[in-house]
Amino acid sequence: PTTFHADLSVNYDAVGRMVRRARRFGVRIFELTAGNSKYHVLSYDEIKGVTRAMVEAAGGIGLTIAATGPWPAEQSLEYARFAESLGADAVQVLLPEGLEDHSSQEAEDALVQHFEAIAAGTRLAIVLHGIYTASVMRRLVAIDSVVAMKEDGELTFYIDRIIEFGDQIEIFS
Repeated sequence: PTTFHADLSVNYDAVGRMVRRARRFGVRIFELTAGNSKYHVLSYDEIKGVTRAMVEAAGGIGLTIAATGPWPAEQSLEYARFAESLGADAVQVLLPEGLEDHSSQEAEDALVQHFEAIAAGTRLAIVLHGIYTASVMRRLVAIDSVVAMKEDGELTFYIDRIIEFGDQIEIFS
């Protein structure tokens, strides 16, 4: 989670302390998420600052997963390159605004193109974040750098995705 001072400014030092303390207790996976990390109250520069604090505090020990907001491909790619420059291991890409409903072929194509553009522009592993139709999932897991998915659906959705895609990517909730 993102930590704050009493005046609601971001407390980057506390983010670092939290990660370093977790390392002392054997935690080896550090991840931001647009929800738990409170992106809706942060500026883009603050999100980048929280990312920097997490990656630097992890110190190359374990796995660091940066996370986009519901951004267009250009911003998601710029952020992924920023996270990559810091030494992050992966970027969790949230469904972009406007493409949450990908039930039509046109919308599905646009969503897949969104992920293809990000994958083509960074060496980071990609973690999907959101609820994807099985049809879209089949296309996304074909992208080499898509390695995992943080699902946000109901239990039956989660189980269905594990059954169909669990041998191709890591799926966690």
